[in-house]
Amino acid sequence: MRVSHGLIFVSVGSFALRTAGFQQLDFNRSVIDERRIKVAEMGGAQDLLIMLETAKDDKTRKEALKALLALSHSDAVAEILQQANAAAIVASAPDSSEFDEIGNCKSSLLKRFKVFEDNQSPSEVAFT
Repeated sequence: MRVSHGLIFVSVGSFALRTAGFQQLDFNRSVIDERRIKVAEMGGAQDLLIMLETAKDDKTRKEALKALLALSHSDAVAEILQQANAAAIVASAPDSSEFDEIGNCKSSLLKRFKVFEDNQSPSEVAFT
């Protein structure tokens, strides 16, 4: 009898910890989203698009695309980027035989921007 009470307590305690963990994750996501939005508001997203357009080497393009992809995890920033014609800029960036990551980032970003063109729910598109 004692053992079963202990197991129930453990499983309930474990559930409470998991629930608290999810609340913490939600809080962290909102803080991170605020930071992404702040970067976009301060012109960082536009600077990354300019960097992508003018980059002379694959490594610079790769880093610009990775940063844009990280920012686009915020729906608000992704919509701002889409309105700034980021899809055309990303699509026009040349692919690289050296860095497969360039193609992957381009594909993920274009998929993300398409959500706002089609007026879909942003949650319908998963990040890859």
